[in-house]
Amino acid sequence: MWKSFIDLLASNAPLINLLNALLWAFYVYYTIRTFRQIRRQTELQSEAFLVVSSELLSGDKPASVTAGSGIQELYDKWFQILQTNIPAARKQEQSVVLRLKNRGRSDITWWNVEVNAHVEPGKYLSNKFNISGEISKWTIEHEGYKDIIAPDEKIDVVIAKTGVFPVVKFHWSIKYKDMREVTYSRFGGDHSLVDRNVLADPKITP
Repeated sequence: MWKSFIDLLASNAPLINLLNALLWAFYVYYTIRTFRQIRRQTELQSEAFLVVSSELLSGDKPASVTAGSGIQELYDKWFQILQTNIPAARKQEQSVVLRLKNRGRSDITWWNVEVNAHVEPGKYLSNKFNISGEISKWTIEHEGYKDIIAPDEKIDVVIAKTGVFPVVKFHWSIKYKDMREVTYSRFGGDHSLVDRNVLADPKITP
């Protein structure tokens, strides 16, 4: 009986070797897959994730970081355009504020906001005074230790000021790093904001 069993195994040795190789390959695949899932779960538990909300605020808005010369030059130019052509259309100055909140598990140690502003003159300024729109961009970056965003903490950033533009569309992209120096470009929440001044685009009368 044992001789017959041994002979059977010997005659099927290639098949047994194949099955053994397949089982070993499956074991290796399953082990690697499990390890990757565990590593991914660990990474998710230590990642940073930024959520952005935007708003227009009147008056002085205290913030850790404020837009610099890029928006000031654009603002001053359109201030003069309205002051010269439609002085009554100028609204109260407002700040465009982004609230950056860290919804992840790791400190955000560095961040950079790139702002694009598309100014449209409206039909009145365009047709009557031949004024064209324009696109401008500037960058706002964290300035030091005080701008680190811990988990569940937030920071307010003034990215622009408005009140002199007939129509302006702000869009922003954000890059940030966590404590492991991993760089992110994804974020949740708002990606743009539009401000319209209806007084700057009155109907044209003959």
